[in-house]
Amino acid sequence: EDHHASALANNDDNRDDLIYQKILMIKAEIQVLYGQFDEAIKLFHQAMDHASTVGVVFDHALACERAGLALRSAAHKDDLAIDYLEDAVHLYRDCQALAKVNHLKRNVIPGWDDE
Repeated sequence: EDHHASALANNDDNRDDLIYQKILMIKAEIQVLYGQFDEAIKLFHQAMDHASTVGVVFDHALACERAGLALRSAAHKDDLAIDYLEDAVHLYRDCQALAKVNHLKRNVIPGWDDE
């Protein structure tokens, strides 16, 4: 069952957690657009921590992925970017998002094999 859909449809208490998660991600992406990568990473970390706390693995993976891509675009922290992207792959695998796993391994971090 899709945690997002059930929380929103049932007016679940988790709805506010899901909205807060999205707000953190949007704020982080805005900082990336402004080239404020340190602030963006702080916000991505808040999003990761929040997703982990509320148990939404896919959102945790997405925050890791976006942090990695932001650092890669900054062109000065590629090793750290790879760490975030590898974390994203593991988390996407945990929630059975295999298309995301395959996409990241083929297109974003080619040559990386965690098998």
